[in-house]
Amino acid sequence: MFTLQQLLAPRGQDNIKTLQALYEGSFVCAQRLISLNLKATRSIMESNVSGIKAMMAAQGVPALCATQSEMAHQLIQQAVGYAIDFNEVIAENQQGLSGVLDAGSGSPQPSGAPVVEKTPTTAAGTRVMIDVMKAMLDAATASRDTMLEMARQVDASVGECAGTK
Repeated sequence: MFTLQQLLAPRGQDNIKTLQALYEGSFVCAQRLISLNLKATRSIMESNVSGIKAMMAAQGVPALCATQSEMAHQLIQQAVGYAIDFNEVIAENQQGLSGVLDAGSGSPQPSGAPVVEKTPTTAAGTRVMIDVMKAMLDAATASRDTMLEMARQVDASVGECAGTK
């Protein structure tokens, strides 16, 4: 634990500011990951509903096949687009994790921020932040992989449908 004198000293203020910046960065990454997952889910569901309505309104087999193909290609584009967005979140999380690891090692921050003084409190805080950032990185990677797998499955089903015509 920091004593009041340590917190009021310039070095203590630097520790607080550096750790605060790391914590804020990790929460921004978490918020972006959650937001992106919600946006992707909502967008894909809405697209599927409108696609199903279009398929129901299609007159005849050729129109139905054309609508189905258009819907599949749109879904592939959406999934790949969201996978790219998840890659950006992965990169941000990797940068955040590097910042936390640098802070935990006591090495200077790339942005020229002050070095965090190693204390039991900062070491414990750093370990927690490393676990949080790793969990967010794993979640972003899993989300990206899910989007790419969805695109692969839709693409494979389009290929199968094209082969049966």
